[in-house]
This record gives sequence, structure tokens and C-alpha cells, in this order.
Amino acid sequence: MKYIYTDRNLLNSPHKYTYSKFGGISFMEDYFLCRSSLLEKKYKVINSDNHSQLELNIIKRVNELLSGIVKSEDCHFSNLIPVTNLTHSPIMAKDLQISFPNKETVDSFELLDTLLTNILIGSDSLDINNEIYSWLNALVQRFEVTKKLWSQYLPGFRKGQGVNDNLVLYQYFSLILAISYYEHLELQYLSTLLKVNDLLLSLDYSSTDSVKGISCWGLGILLEVFAVKKLQSC
Repeated sequence: MKYIYTDRNLLNSPHKYTYSKFGGISFMEDYFLCRSSLLEKKYKVINSDNHSQLELNIIKRVNELLSGIVKSEDCHFSNLIPVTNLTHSPIMAKDLQISFPNKETVDSFELLDTLLTNILIGSDSLDINNEIYSWLNALVQRFEVTKKLWSQYLPGFRKGQGVNDNLVLYQYFSLILAISYYEHLELQYLSTLLKVNDLLLSLDYSSTDSVKGISCWGLGILLEVFAVKKLQSC
């Protein structure tokens, strides 16, 4: 059996994922093989001093989340995890400028950047956390309907406008979903994460690595792989 969900450009021709056949063990083997081979071709973690402070904080959080989960037999994937001795400074929280549901048009990059920053920092405020996950759940619902992220969303967050091929948005969304899944064990986040990562890995190498996005975007895929491995062992 072949893992079919990355075999074409999913921005141009999205999979519907409905009524997917149960593939059993062979499907899981093909899934891991696909993730492994595509990561080797399309994603390289750069252990350098050129990471932004946001990226350094992402790397720190990913290492924390995977601590105690990664096993020796997972070395093929674990070798892609960046080293942990990179100097980083804490990032500052960002205010959510618009409450959900929005009465004004929302800029998707600003929203995703704010969500990722605040999720990395964490908050003791129930109101802030409720607002963060209201937005995340709305993004999940919108992506599940269209299999795309639009550069803007109109008031009410029902209709997107602008472009839907800004890969930076999908990179941010992947990391947000991955971290949120580990923190809340909400299976819907993992389900959507699989589809977002399928989309990213269905694209040309030059597309995903030439954009000025997050250089360590593939860590969302690594978190996904280890989450699936853990579920598989239950």
C-alpha cells in the first residue's frame, strides 16, 4: 500500500479524506516511510546561530515536549531534532487584538503569530487561554472545510479572502496544532495536523524552504510522528 496523501500538490488538488479506507499495519508502515523519506528530502534543521528568538523558543519547547518520549529505535527521526544548547531569550506575549468572533477583517499571519507566541509562553489567565483556543478551534473548523488557510478572514470568521498559498501560514499552523495537541491531547488537533503536514510535504522542496517563514517548521511534523507512534503503542 502506498501513502497516497502526499502524492500530488494539495494546494491545487486537496484531498477530501472522507471515507478513507482502513489500511491497517501496512498503511502505518507506509505513513512512517513517507514521513521519513520526505523529511530527508525537504526538511533540514539548521543548527546555527541564525535562528530568530521565536525559532529558538520553538526548539526549546519541542525538546521539552519530546523529553522522555523519544526512544532509541526512533533515532532516524530523533536525529532531526535540533540541539538544545542554543542560547535563547524568552519572547514577549502579544495581545489578541480582536476577540472571537471577529467584527473586523482578521489578518491570518498576525493571528497565527500571536497564537503561536502565546502558546509558547503559556498563560495562567483562563480568559486568555479560552480566547486562544476559541481562535484555534475556529481555524481548525475553517481548515477542515476548505483544506486551505486564507490570508484574511471576513467578519464572523466564516469566509476567507486574499491568497491561500502563503506557506508561512501553514508552517505556523502546523506548529500551533502540534504543540497544542501535546498540551491538551485533543485528537482533533492531531487529525488536522496530519492534513496540514500532508499539504506541506506534498509541495516542491523549493516551495517549502525558499519562503521566509520558520526554518524549523518541520518540527511540527516530528511532533506529529512521535504522537502517532505513542498512540500506536497504546
